[in-house]
Order: sequence, then C-alpha cells, then structure tokens
Amino acid sequence: MCRISTVSFVIQPVSDTDLRDKPQIFLRFGALMRKVFFGFCSMVFVVLFLWGKPAMAQTKREFWSKADIWYRLNPRTRLLLVESSVRNEDGDKTNATTGIWVDYRENRQYSCRFGYSHLMGLSSEGDRRTLENRISGDFVAAFWLNRVWVVTDRNRLEFRDYNDGSSAWRYRNRLRADGIGRIGSEEVAPFVSLEAFVNESAGGVNRWRAETGLNIRLSPHFIPGFYLGWQTDTRPRRNTFVGFGLALQFIL
Repeated sequence: MCRISTVSFVIQPVSDTDLRDKPQIFLRFGALMRKVFFGFCSMVFVVLFLWGKPAMAQTKREFWSKADIWYRLNPRTRLLLVESSVRNEDGDKTNATTGIWVDYRENRQYSCRFGYSHLMGLSSEGDRRTLENRISGDFVAAFWLNRVWVVTDRNRLEFRDYNDGSSAWRYRNRLRADGIGRIGSEEVAPFVSLEAFVNESAGGVNRWRAETGLNIRLSPHFIPGFYLGWQTDTRPRRNTFVGFGLALQFIL
C-alpha cells in the first residue's frame, strides 16, 4: 500500500492554513518558543534513535519528499500541483504520486479541497506500474487558540481505483497544531500532527501517522520544510515506518 500524503497548504508540508491571513505577531526566543524548540529537538532525537536501532527489524526507514506548486486563481481559490515520492533506506524509489487539486477558502476558519492523484509504484528492477487512481475531497476547520497557535481538523474522503480493477473508499482524519515564530531573522512555522486512517475493508482504524516539523519562509515564493514521521499499519498486517521528510513549496 502506498504511503504518501498528497496534500499540503502554503505554509506547511501538510498544512491547511495561510500565513498571509494570520496576524503578523511573532515570538522570539521567549518561554513558549523555547518549549517548541525543545519539543522539536526531542522528537528529532527519538526518531533518529529509532532510525538507527538495529533490533527493530520490523521497523522500516524511508525518505519522503514532496514538491508543491501553488497558483492563485482568485482571492479565495487556488490551484495546487503536487509531485511526491517515497524512497526506502537503500535509497531506491518505491512509489511516486502526481496530483492536481483545487483549493477553496470560504473564510479564515473553513476551507475545502478537491483533487485527483495518480499513484505509481516502482519495482526493484525499475519497472513502473500504476498502483491506483484516487479522487479525494477535504473539509478543514481551523480553531485559533491565540494569535500564534491554531489547531486544524482535516476530514478527507478518498475514492480509490486500484490497478487490479477493484475499488474502495478511505476516510482520514488529521488533527494538527501550527505555530508562528522567528528564529533570528527567519520566519518559521513549527507543527505537529496526528492522523487516523479508516479503510472500507478494515472495519475500523487500520493506520496511524504522526509528524512533527518546521517550515521556513525564505521568500514570498519559496518555503522549504523538514519533518519527521512515524507511521504504523495495524491491519491486515502490522508494519511500522519511520521517515524523514523534505517538502518544497513554490507560490506563483
């Protein structure tokens, strides 16, 4: 099963908020930012520990990469092009996703998104094969804790058409907390998220995914991001993945 998340928003790798709509109030290294920085470094330590621990034979290590291109159609609507891939611990690409989305924001609190994604797998010999074609819809609600922190609840429904002729639906719910701050002169956005996956045939939650990371706005048109992820599949068989991710966002 492919393990790629195909959606992100302008300011984060898998984000649903736009920094340009947020109040431009930033933290320097005060108490709150020190806690965020300490928590991020702690997560880095834990993931690196899991990454290198040889006894965890059932844990697979991967590299997740993604590039997003945003184009504003009007003040409320944007077009999103996505290209993402997964590489295993040997550096071999195992699958890739190409997608196109239309993103609509009703207001600062509610937004929705609809799109199509084509998922392709690569064999050890380098042969390409279509894994699935996917149509997805998102509904996102944002809840502001204060002028710095926002929690978003993303609900996604996916209709998946597999290469063997079968089809199924999947529901995904992701809770995510995003912050705004500065490290030196750079504008940064730390985040942490937890997502549950429910497949049609699983009869319940069959996958959990957690991520934490940091996005850095280097210019109005370029936002690189780095994140660490942990994913576990519980049905039909148990698999655990630890990944390091790189997300590049281009705003036209």
